[in-house]
Amino acid sequence: TNREKLTPLHCCALFDAPPRLSQLLMTHPAAKEASAMANSFGATPLHLASAQPGVAQTIATVVAVGTPEAAAVKDRLKRTPLHVASQNVHATPNLIKALAQLHPQATAEKTQRGHLPLHLAAQSQAKESVVK
Repeated sequence: TNREKLTPLHCCALFDAPPRLSQLLMTHPAAKEASAMANSFGATPLHLASAQPGVAQTIATVVAVGTPEAAAVKDRLKRTPLHVASQNVHATPNLIKALAQLHPQATAEKTQRGHLPLHLAAQSQAKESVVK
């Protein structure tokens, strides 16, 4: 990691690297551990990928770095990647479904402010197809 505690997987998620690069990194023996590592803000690569404006195009990256362990990590605001994606106006139903399948309990977990992913989606004026 660097001084911001970013792993190569964090960088792939942040800088919209080709999904193949994330897939290649995930073949490393330490990949499962790295996918659940939090940066200095408590965000995993999965949190970062879920927050990207181009997330509809980078669903392959989300799937590549998505592990049940990473999907269960909460950032400093007590948000799982599902919470983060629920706040992303660019999130797709496929993204929400993939994250919910990785960590089903996240649908009932509250953030620091007491919000469920459904609350965050409504606040972000998510499309009806995402909320379902």
